[in-house]
Amino acid sequence: MNVMMMQRVALMRSVGFVSGALPRTSAAMSSARTQLRSGVQRWSGAPCVAARKVLRPLHAAAPLKAAPRRAASALSMSSASLAAGTGGALLSAWRWYSASMVTNPITTKAITSAVLLLVSDLLAQRLSSDFRGRFDWARSLKQSVLGLVLLGPLGHFWFNVLERAPAVVGISAQLSSVATALKIAMDQLLMSPVINSVLFFYTEFLRGFGSDARSLSQRTEESSAKVRENLAPSVVAGWKLWPIAHLLTFAVVPLHLRILYVNVVSVGWLTFLSLSANRVRTGAVPA
Repeated sequence: MNVMMMQRVALMRSVGFVSGALPRTSAAMSSARTQLRSGVQRWSGAPCVAARKVLRPLHAAAPLKAAPRRAASALSMSSASLAAGTGGALLSAWRWYSASMVTNPITTKAITSAVLLLVSDLLAQRLSSDFRGRFDWARSLKQSVLGLVLLGPLGHFWFNVLERAPAVVGISAQLSSVATALKIAMDQLLMSPVINSVLFFYTEFLRGFGSDARSLSQRTEESSAKVRENLAPSVVAGWKLWPIAHLLTFAVVPLHLRILYVNVVSVGWLTFLSLSANRVRTGAVPA
């Protein structure tokens, strides 16, 4: 009897404990659920907050994206400005040179011929089979002096003579092709032999001047022989170039710029003549 009573009391206590524990468990579960929801909300919002923290300086630095474009644009503008500046300088130099051809024609053409004769002779030395890596500047300067003193001024007067020649012989301005043909024929038959003879004589006469034992009479004789040997082949070789080049000289190029055009074309031709003039006399000039 007593045992049954004790079991009943124990059962009632267990039921009471469970009954009291259930509300506490429900409350705990509800509290846990609330905390879990709050935690989920906090953690789900954390990436956004973190993203905003990361992106905020990026947004602040967004103008940097345009920096490469601005730099490229600035570089392009600088290059364009440099090109424009270089082009402007060249254009100014050309205008000055062209004006000098009119205001100081003889001096300008003499200097032009001197520079191009210097370049031609240096090129001839470089192309020569005897070139050993060092230029003979004394020889090139002698050629340059010839252009300065004789060929430049002579070319100025000669082109003025050629410009008036058609009218002198009665060729009207309407017959431009006939006038051009006359100028070419006069240049090749009259002036070309003179220029080539002077160049060959002058070069041979000054060759080794001051360093060899040749007398003036011997130099004169050898220079004359150089002219006789090379004149005809050089003139004939010139007929392969100058009639074609002079079609532009007399039909297109303005009178005050003709000496410049001819001098530019002459770089190759004078290189050939310089090679011929500075060869030891072993035969005719190669055509």
